[in-house]
Amino acid sequence: MTRRVPDLPEALVGKHLQEVLDSCRETDTRSSVLMLARRLGLTDTTFRRRYPERSLNTEPFAPPREPT
Repeated sequence: MTRRVPDLPEALVGKHLQEVLDSCRETDTRSSVLMLARRLGLTDTTFRRRYPERSLNTEPFAPPREPT
């Protein structure tokens, strides 16, 4: 049986979301729900169920750079 994680404050979720997006911009990587969910101590499915409006797919990303 999985442990119950209490609902997290929206401000905390938003703070971690912004940190993930900033980190991904700095490292030129794509963000993922799993990456954010892990930071919050949730599975990706639980995160999507509890915070459906927090989609990472709305963030524009540059295409991967071609190796030179």
